[in-house]
Amino acid sequence: PMSTAPILQTGSHLARRGPAQLPRRSSLEPLAYLISGRSRQAPELEADMIRAIQQAYYLKARNPSDHSVLIDLASGLGSDVTRFSEDLNAAETRADLDGQIAFCRKLGVAGFPSLVLGHWERGYDRLRIDYRDPNTILKQIEATMSRVN
Repeated sequence: PMSTAPILQTGSHLARRGPAQLPRRSSLEPLAYLISGRSRQAPELEADMIRAIQQAYYLKARNPSDHSVLIDLASGLGSDVTRFSEDLNAAETRADLDGQIAFCRKLGVAGFPSLVLGHWERGYDRLRIDYRDPNTILKQIEATMSRVN
């Protein structure tokens, strides 16, 4: 059973900061580059990189759209910084990103974060996210699975 403990509102701590301390709105493009480049170097550390990005943005008000921030995060995880910088700007990374964007558009995903449930028979279902009640998502998953089975 999933915990019913209260869920903190993402970014609510940032509202207490002054305007100069708020991170500017970031673009997802450099983040996708970052994850893609990091995945090629050490796929087993991809989750660590995603966590580092989230912590940098939400807890430290650092903007992961800045290449210098991305390179610093990768360095902190033990990446080869020279190779990471090259991967960040590589044509292969751009092609990966373009493919991911096309796939998201095919699924009808237009924002972040999004949650999509994939299953063999029916393809994909977008799920409505409710940050305050995890049962909302669980009920959608159960309903989808009962239709499939």
